[in-house]
Amino acid sequence: ISQFGGMAIFGLVMLVGIVSGVVIQAAICHAVSRENFAAGFRFGEWWPIFRANLGGFILTYVLVSGLSYVVSFVFQILYMTIILCMLIPVVMAIFYGYFGLISSVLFAEAYREGQEKLAAS
Repeated sequence: ISQFGGMAIFGLVMLVGIVSGVVIQAAICHAVSRENFAAGFRFGEWWPIFRANLGGFILTYVLVSGLSYVVSFVFQILYMTIILCMLIPVVMAIFYGYFGLISSVLFAEAYREGQEKLAAS
């Protein structure tokens, strides 16, 4: 029973994590666009933008998460070599810095498309 309960809780936590991972990006984009941290907590302002482009936010999240998992797997394989084991931390720092920049741009684009769709309707 405890094993089943643990798996059920793990599944629930994964589901909540995925949903919050998608939703939080809209709040972050809204706070950045308004240049006010508190704007991210004003659900009434950014929720319609999120709903207007829900598919865009989900697609961006899936792409960013999928690419992150693939790159993480590649880095783990490269860690198994003696020479690259010393270079990988430097390469990872550079790559994930750039990856964070690119993923932020993708989410900002989804936010902008949501604003445009909301204004059009």
